[in-house]
Amino acid sequence: MTSLTAPIGVFDSGVGGLTVLKHLCQTFPAQSWIYLGDTARLPYGTKSGITIHAYTEENLTFLSQFNCQAFIIACNSASTQFPSDFHSGRPVFKVIKPGAIQALQETRNGKIGIIGTKATISSRVYENELHRLGFSGETFSQACPLFVPLVEEGLLHDAATDLIIDRYLRPMKEAGIDTLILGCTHYPLLYQALNRYFGPSVKLVSSEFQLSQSLAHSHCVQTEPHTPGHITLYTTDRVEFVKDIAERILLGITQTIEYRNISGPPLYEGSL
Repeated sequence: MTSLTAPIGVFDSGVGGLTVLKHLCQTFPAQSWIYLGDTARLPYGTKSGITIHAYTEENLTFLSQFNCQAFIIACNSASTQFPSDFHSGRPVFKVIKPGAIQALQETRNGKIGIIGTKATISSRVYENELHRLGFSGETFSQACPLFVPLVEEGLLHDAATDLIIDRYLRPMKEAGIDTLILGCTHYPLLYQALNRYFGPSVKLVSSEFQLSQSLAHSHCVQTEPHTPGHITLYTTDRVEFVKDIAERILLGITQTIEYRNISGPPLYEGSL
């Protein structure tokens, strides 16, 4: 059995999911979290659906050992390949539907852009979700595979990043979108560069706010006043590779943070 003092497990292919985790930490300061960044197999978005699904199952199984009361798949690519809402009898929250809901609330002219990894864009999961929610406007999608390595390298404010943004997104800009779904949890780290490129007329949308609302309504998160929670952050590669950028992303939260490598026998023996 679990209780509201049990942690919630979160995983992403790298540090991008920490953008989701930071908002959740600020919304639920008493909650504790186990975060897994699968940095050894980054990026997910260039891999096949079968491979991404296998990685997702392995990551959720790893998090299950901590008696988590719920799981969050903070990776858009993994969310597209995991249709179930449960794992090991615990609820699984994903980032696709929250992002689509937020985009519908923001658009004024019915022109929504969608950016993500190759896996996310080719799945058309956001277009399908928008249509399920009643959207009848236009969508413009673009895979942006170079964005993830730019973020992982910390090149958030770099001339090369600005050039790549223009290379990928000029057609959307010329089409007159007014809302852009950041369909990868790495992409909010490029918020300033994207906002500078599109200007204030385009609303940049990600999943954090609506996801926190879903968690609050689920009654599986600590919402009562309590001592600050704790974060244990695991990586599948050397943790020092991500520690600096992780601390920059999570700056300002009240939870304590412990960094750990996956130790002992390889978690993914035979698949790395």
